[in-house]
Amino acid sequence: MTIKVINTSKRIKKVREKVNTRFEKLFIFNILKQDFCIKATNVIEIAEVPVILTNSKSSDLIRGVINIRGKILPVIDFTYRAGLSKSIKLEQKEIYNLIITKLENNILVAILVNDIEYRLKDGIITSNTFDAIKSKIAFSLAIIGEKEYPILDINDFIYTEDISNINKIIDSF
Repeated sequence: MTIKVINTSKRIKKVREKVNTRFEKLFIFNILKQDFCIKATNVIEIAEVPVILTNSKSSDLIRGVINIRGKILPVIDFTYRAGLSKSIKLEQKEIYNLIITKLENNILVAILVNDIEYRLKDGIITSNTFDAIKSKIAFSLAIIGEKEYPILDINDFIYTEDISNINKIIDSF
């Protein structure tokens, strides 16, 4: 499934004219050919790692762990919860692209992505939301250039039982 994002210049012009819009620095990335963005203030690091250690206790959300400078971080794949039809394959690749971010409870996690634009973009945060058909959450939208992007906030995808699973997986390493 692809999340359809509307690209209308008139609508974007109206949003830009509103006084209450917020401007943010954003990173654009894609997962399974679907573009998203994440607020730069939510990104701790962008990492490229050669190995993701998988764990038999992993869920549809937690695909494994990585070791970044001696710190074990769970690797989060939010494709199913975002309503995307499949998951990123963990196969022998040279490099995996990850966005390191922090959950509300200060646990560091790595979000598995296909590709990232490393240059920050200026974006306008709108009050509009977009509901993915199979998604359990609604995405806020940002306007970057002349296009709208769903904004990823990882805390929207994490449930209470996920925190428990994340802690168990971290403790098992």
